[in-house]
Amino acid sequence: GHREYNSISYTLYNFPPSSFFLVIYLFIRFIRVLLAFKYVIFLTISSILLFDILKPLFYLRRLKIKHRFRKLYSFHIFFGLGSSSTEFQTSTYSKICRHWFLLYCRFKNRSANSQIS
Repeated sequence: GHREYNSISYTLYNFPPSSFFLVIYLFIRFIRVLLAFKYVIFLTISSILLFDILKPLFYLRRLKIKHRFRKLYSFHIFFGLGSSSTEFQTSTYSKICRHWFLLYCRFKNRSANSQIS
């Protein structure tokens, strides 16, 4: 009942019992748990993404396939088309992939420019 909640809130905070403060406390706890979960999920997704992105690139490099094909294939990977983890083909996933692809392009351009000069 109500009295039990009040006694719990009173033990949590050493001022006049109020279920309002208990609700706030529980809400904060809940949010903290959610945040912890979010980090775990983010880490697993990012590790899987990294594995998905790097694995085929290394594989293609080892095969020494024509540069154009490798470029095309890496493009597909970065946009999540050639990816093995279809669960993560969400808007967030594609955003991450696009970000990686842009970085990849920038890196490619920089290396090409340095080769020219």
